[in-house]
Amino acid sequence: MLINRILFCSAFFGETDLLKKSRLFPHLLEAGIGNLNAGINTFEYLLKHPEIETIVFIGSCGAYPWAKIHTGSIVVSSEFDHLEIAAQLGITKQILNDKSLIGFAKDNPTLLGLSDFAKKQNQFTDRIFFSKKTNAPTCLSLKNLDSPPGKEWDGLDVENLELYGLAIVAKKLNKNLFAILSVTNQVGSEGSADWQKNWRDFSNSLQNLLLKWTDERR
Repeated sequence: MLINRILFCSAFFGETDLLKKSRLFPHLLEAGIGNLNAGINTFEYLLKHPEIETIVFIGSCGAYPWAKIHTGSIVVSSEFDHLEIAAQLGITKQILNDKSLIGFAKDNPTLLGLSDFAKKQNQFTDRIFFSKKTNAPTCLSLKNLDSPPGKEWDGLDVENLELYGLAIVAKKLNKNLFAILSVTNQVGSEGSADWQKNWRDFSNSLQNLLLKWTDERR
């Protein structure tokens, strides 16, 4: 797929600053933090650029302990949910549709091409995970959990705050969507502190991977 038909977006500037500096990416968007901000800003951008066919979200995530994904890994995801831990624990009530999980094509040429390229990079050997499911709640989960708190959580691997909003917009506008995420922390009480320590270095690695992939395609 031509790069001018791909929107690369992130939650904030620091997650795409190296891509912007390269001037190789015609469509870059700082979508905003949280599902609502990310969804609205991406929706507005796509209305102005109907030629875009695929959205690639570049960002970070926390891994749920039961997923056995180590900090420093990279996750590629094209399935997104939005379960709230507070609701699961009975603190709040969350009203969901019967099928809240939103999935996108795993045979997307951009997804396949980037995945194949990433597999060949020595620095990511045994540290890149494909076809993982992302949970995108409204609030970060800070409770320490060694196992899924309910059966609905069994297949969820990582947590991010923007991707369900993006998934709703992409599905509504008939766009493809996948995410490539650096695992900055394990979900739990120390998650935010670990994110603060790790996001910059991990974002640099992720963006440099994308720069190499883009350069190879030229």
